[in-house]
Amino acid sequence: MYTTMVMKNNNNNKEVHMGKKVTPKNFEKVLDNIKTLFNNSSKEDKVFMCNDLNEMLDTQRDNDFFGTEGELDPRGDNRN
Repeated sequence: MYTTMVMKNNNNNKEVHMGKKVTPKNFEKVLDNIKTLFNNSSKEDKVFMCNDLNEMLDTQRDNDFFGTEGELDPRGDNRN
């Protein structure tokens, strides 16, 4: 499954494929691929990946996705 975005550039429409998306069907495979990529990355890339993941998880936590006190945060219970 690919997502297509139409961009306007000088009154021309250009299709840009944004790539495959995570779905319930491929979720675990995507996580496995991310873990493999992480394990084979440089230290600098690992830090970058961690920062991005923390930002996404922080946003979810701030929106009570992991419970009102962050008790279900996969990084650990935020109540402690």
